Amino acid sequence: MPHSNRMTWVAAATASLLVCVFFLQGRLSLEQKSPTFDEVSFFGVGQYLLERRSFDIPTAGTHPPLFFYLSSLPQLGQPLDPALWSYSAEARATPDFILASDYKRGQTLLARDTPGITGFNQSRTALLSLCFLLGPLIFLWSWRLFGPWGALVSVLLFAFDPNLLAHARLITSDFTFTVMIFAAAFFVSAAASSNKMKYWVAAGAFTGLSLLSKHTALAMVPLLVFPHLLHRRRALERTWQPIAIAAGIGAAVFLIGIQFDPEHYVRSLLLQLGHASSGHSAFLLGEQSDRGWWYYHFVTLALKTPLPLLVLLGAIAVAGAMRKLPRAPLFELALPPLGLLVLFTLTHEPNIGLRYLLPIYPFALVLAGGAAPIAGSSWARRGALVVLLGWYVAGSVRAYPDYLAYFNESIGSPDNAYRYLVDSNLDWGQDLPALAHYLEQQGIETVQLSYFGAALPEWYGISYTPVVGYLLGDTLDPPRRWRGTFAISATNLVGLYLSGDYFARLRSREPDAVIGHSIFVYDLE
Repeated sequence: MPHSNRMTWVAAATASLLVCVFFLQGRLSLEQKSPTFDEVSFFGVGQYLLERRSFDIPTAGTHPPLFFYLSSLPQLGQPLDPALWSYSAEARATPDFILASDYKRGQTLLARDTPGITGFNQSRTALLSLCFLLGPLIFLWSWRLFGPWGALVSVLLFAFDPNLLAHARLITSDFTFTVMIFAAAFFVSAAASSNKMKYWVAAGAFTGLSLLSKHTALAMVPLLVFPHLLHRRRALERTWQPIAIAAGIGAAVFLIGIQFDPEHYVRSLLLQLGHASSGHSAFLLGEQSDRGWWYYHFVTLALKTPLPLLVLLGAIAVAGAMRKLPRAPLFELALPPLGLLVLFTLTHEPNIGLRYLLPIYPFALVLAGGAAPIAGSSWARRGALVVLLGWYVAGSVRAYPDYLAYFNESIGSPDNAYRYLVDSNLDWGQDLPALAHYLEQQGIETVQLSYFGAALPEWYGISYTPVVGYLLGDTLDPPRRWRGTFAISATNLVGLYLSGDYFARLRSREPDAVIGHSIFVYDLE
């Protein structure tokens, strides 16, 4: 067998193994985490949408429906409880009814699923399985630009990307959108460069699926096309028929996905835009704001992106500026993520999580594959690349299973993360199982709990007294006597979303334990 063929098979087999490693890490870690805030209200919605073919319930307007559909595939065919999906005419008449979150409904569904929340974890796994599409596309695009070694670098970075791992295992729209918009970009690029009909068909289908994943696709899809209009305009002018077919396929996929109800899609979009313009409480570097900061997403990326990846991307940028790598493909890859970053920077909204920038990472991982040709035959550069990759993998392995709370080494200990960012960057209610394990190990029978989340601690056998918090016990007063064992979510510890800074005195005190970097335990006996 010729060496090139052997290399192809070895590279493909290695890439397949690495994609399985990504899935395995996500699958094992998701079982160790409680439902996050949004997941509680999202669980089960897709089954209702598919079986009742209606968007007339709370949560249905928060996002386009694709991730709802995919996450509910394991539940299809199971009976729907009419009592959980019935709402009064008065409630339905409210303007933002479909944008509301029904946590009680989700809690009831999850309570029926305990112990082990098996059905919930099956829904998580359904979305995690999209990695078997994303990983190969990253590999193929990097191979096309940088050859087999570049492709292996890219897929290795994918397999251990802590931010993709954090969100791939959640029932939210972020990973689904990331996969679909990257797939659309991949096939648009392949179609524009080869003019093969199969690629145009795939480009149209994934563009439609992107629009069904998140409203942000309306801004990102033009960014996928612009580089090709710039560099291949004359060629594309002669291929208007396949482009028209792709557009028609995209429109058909979109209309089928929204159940031929464009009015609901537009209404949902307008409600979301109105919600964003009204402001949202946010936290950054110890400060709070209802309007956000223009630099929020830059800081978030700097703190939560692995440092070795930032170094590799810096090297790629320098190589591109020095023309050591072709500029056109680099521009094609860099434009969508840069456009997304500019979009959220200009709007300042939403300043609540890296998850809104998650689509940046697949493009960045392909770009990072350019480190392989830069290293070339230089042993020094090869050695530097190996060190950076080893550092990257080690940092991700250390983060297991706390990927959502991942921060790079710039902040020192991950337990310091709450001083910089909270909410879905760190603390989204995911660590109740770890808290239950800690309390059992320490022989603590009951705890005073200020929890930021919508899951219920009793599902995990936690005996608790709720103190002031968000959602769970949010109407209660702060403790009158600061005695006993307190467990406080990081988001509540800094006072975000609360009516007062109730825990300022505890922030100056060293905690007795930190659970998953997101729950702080204080023994005040």
